[in-house]
Amino acid sequence: MSPKSSKKRMNSSSKPARKPDMRITKRLVNTKRHTVGYVINGKKYTVAKARAFATQGRIHGVRVVGNHIQSIPGRKKLTRLATAVERK
Repeated sequence: MSPKSSKKRMNSSSKPARKPDMRITKRLVNTKRHTVGYVINGKKYTVAKARAFATQGRIHGVRVVGNHIQSIPGRKKLTRLATAVERK
């Protein structure tokens, strides 16, 4: 039997941290007031895309917890942002 390779996998923490260059300004909600997206730097993004940006460290004042994003402690809560209703 040959010993297993001891190579370490590259993970996201081994990459250099990216400076946050985006800021959430509004929260997009549906008629039932569920969050469906965010306005970031004047452009509309879905919750999934905003989470992807936050995972990359591109959004200022936001962190990823599980499948959700939340504000960093001491910052303004995302629920306190201005809301815009998305009607279809």
